[in-house]
Amino acid sequence: MNGWWQLWGSYFSPDECQTIVAQGLKIQPSRAAVGHGSDNRMDDNYRRSEIRWIGRQDASWRWLTDKMEHAFQVANGNAFGFDLTYFHEIQFTEYNSAYKGKYDWHEDVFWVTKDQCHRKLSMVIQLSDPNDYEGGALNVQEQPPDPVKLQRQGTVLIFPSFLRHRVEPVTRGIRYSLVSWYMGPKFK
Repeated sequence: MNGWWQLWGSYFSPDECQTIVAQGLKIQPSRAAVGHGSDNRMDDNYRRSEIRWIGRQDASWRWLTDKMEHAFQVANGNAFGFDLTYFHEIQFTEYNSAYKGKYDWHEDVFWVTKDQCHRKLSMVIQLSDPNDYEGGALNVQEQPPDPVKLQRQGTVLIFPSFLRHRVEPVTRGIRYSLVSWYMGPKFK
């Protein structure tokens, strides 16, 4: 590994971001939980957001999944060199100021699991125009990227799933993002 993250500003155009938001809002939302599997629970002190799951096999999203796949592969080749297998989940996330949407410090990898795979790489795609909300900054530990660059609409950030990160409370408006993970054999 020769870097903590890979960042591409304007990887998605404003029109593409608006299309993703418009299509994503048609999906039935659910309240975001904390934990995984049998440990899944609601904790509004820790995480407040609505999520929608985009079907990886849905043909209407193929343009998006192809572009995400490409970014994952380039980032892995540039900086990480992880043994990767597949990505299958895409989470459309809404952080709304009406409930001070946020997600406190966490990692995306689940160290204690019977599964033979771990989340290896995490991707965050900034869908909102930074003028449409306040707060909601994405923070990453270990040599964090420039926060102004992270807020640019269409920006893609890819980092190892074991890197701690958070989303600060949104104080005005709504911040939309996409999150996905690339899986691979368990870390050793």
